[in-house]
Amino acid sequence: MSYCIYQTEGFVIDRRFYGEADSLVYIFTKEFGLILAVAKSLREMRSKLRPLLSSNQQLDLSLVRGREFWRIVSVEAKDGGQMILSPEEQLLRRRIFFLLRRLLAGEGKDIKLYEDIVQAFDSWRIDHEKLELIDLEWLMIIRILRQLGYLPTCDQLKVFLGPLPLTDEIMLTLKGFRSLAINVINQTFEDSDL
Repeated sequence: MSYCIYQTEGFVIDRRFYGEADSLVYIFTKEFGLILAVAKSLREMRSKLRPLLSSNQQLDLSLVRGREFWRIVSVEAKDGGQMILSPEEQLLRRRIFFLLRRLLAGEGKDIKLYEDIVQAFDSWRIDHEKLELIDLEWLMIIRILRQLGYLPTCDQLKVFLGPLPLTDEIMLTLKGFRSLAINVINQTFEDSDL
């Protein structure tokens, strides 16, 4: 019996133990949205998948669709494994991934949301001296909320909802809108019972 192997890129956003040595892995992918995949023997020390599925890096994945779960066949770091994330960037990624895990319902193609997240992470890596982490975090959150239909209309924040990458002019104005953005985010969470 032959299986169709799907190639996609994505981020591991959460993991859960499954059985004695396996793990269930929540992966936000470009082509399929949020999927749940089984990583066989991930908890064993000899696992080849373990190092990459434990990181917050962007990955190239080979997957097989199963009846209940996807199955991870192979995984490689998108940048060839050369990227080392600072503790601040790891924290930002974990917080964004936690939010995605709460908001995404399951499988469903959302290429725009995926590309927004990738570009925002890249903008931090390129221009982190011009950009404070808290400002990038609220920017990513309002963009995620807008993409998923949670964000109410707010004319003052409209400039930050346009296409990425961020221009130097926009990056320099982020700090001035921080309190407004955080208030809008908190109100959105409160109104939608998130």
